Amino acid sequence: MDEDEALPLALHFVNAQIGSGSGDIAATMQMTQWLRVALETTGEDFGVEIDQHSLAAARFISHLRYLFLRARDGEPTPEVGDGIGEAVRQAKPLQYATAERLAHKMEEMFAWSVGSEEILYLALHVSRLTARDDTAEGTHAGT
Repeated sequence: MDEDEALPLALHFVNAQIGSGSGDIAATMQMTQWLRVALETTGEDFGVEIDQHSLAAARFISHLRYLFLRARDGEPTPEVGDGIGEAVRQAKPLQYATAERLAHKMEEMFAWSVGSEEILYLALHVSRLTARDDTAEGTHAGT
């Protein structure tokens, strides 16, 4: 099997095993598509090949799955407090921009709203995922 086909298939099996929350195969396929787009987008933004076997990738995928379910169900994200989002935006501008891009892609793909708290959490996961020790190949863009 071609490696490009292996990830979506593996993610599909993981999602089917754990369940998408509705038992609906269409939702499982949507989630698998979302995971693929999010991983590809993040890798493209940083010019890296994401090590899909890393702990950071597992955490990122887990967060993306629950983000998918929360957004689909219209559940709000718990608030983290004033100023934290702006602090992360200032400290990690590239990671925050990728998180905003991911939120925009989810909104385009599914017409679901992604709030600023979710963008904050995404930025933190993107930061961990794209750290040098958590990538298989390549380096941060511009470094």
